[in-house]
Amino acid sequence: MRACVPACARPTQLNSQFDFAFYTLHGKMLELEAQGKPAFLRDMHGTIVSLCNDGNFYCNITSFDHTKDYVRQLWMETLENGTKIGNVSGVFADHGIQKKMNPNNKTGMATFCNGAGALATCWNFTNEFAEAWNTGHVEVLNESQTFLAGLPQSGPTINGVWARYSKDPCDFDTMKDVAADPDYAVMEASRGGCLSGVSHDKAISCMASFLSHVRHGMYVRTYHGTGTLRVHCAVDVRLPWTTTTTTTTTTKR
Repeated sequence: MRACVPACARPTQLNSQFDFAFYTLHGKMLELEAQGKPAFLRDMHGTIVSLCNDGNFYCNITSFDHTKDYVRQLWMETLENGTKIGNVSGVFADHGIQKKMNPNNKTGMATFCNGAGALATCWNFTNEFAEAWNTGHVEVLNESQTFLAGLPQSGPTINGVWARYSKDPCDFDTMKDVAADPDYAVMEASRGGCLSGVSHDKAISCMASFLSHVRHGMYVRTYHGTGTLRVHCAVDVRLPWTTTTTTTTTTKR
């Protein structure tokens, strides 16, 4: 794809909440724990949080403790290392800005949940910890966008602070509203099935809906699920990035 479209941003996937065991990053998290530096997210009783992911494809997953500056630094170092040879210029920071701990003033506790059906679980935290974790999470998402903006092939932090995720590209009015919204710099239009099983005219109509409103920062993703395998076919749009970052907010120009 890079040979065909040199200017195309090329994001990798690096979950910003889940510390998947298959990540090299997970081994470094274990090293921190062995050094006596808590790195995994723990609940209000000090128990390491273990969750299933969205579709229960993986379970017993640990999460990053974004209240720790050395954990945020490790996540950023992993992203930076992935960009060094030039094949990565963006990141899909899954479970990004929409994944928050929600403080509850009535109970004095915040909950954090994931998984589906019988495997869905929730964990409790103090409100103060939840606010600190949310702030740290936003901070690392902001920092990632600032870093990626400075690369020669500058790209986005998908699911980041200035991102809107998972809008239907076939819905003309939705695409019109999304394209007109100045508060979002990165917008994904996604649809399952790779338009399989629809007529040629409907497929053309769907793409026309997206292309009628496409602007910098928008891209379309279609996928077809077969068991645990998902085949993705995506079209990306060149993203010219300039950002200014503070501790908790990013301002796009």
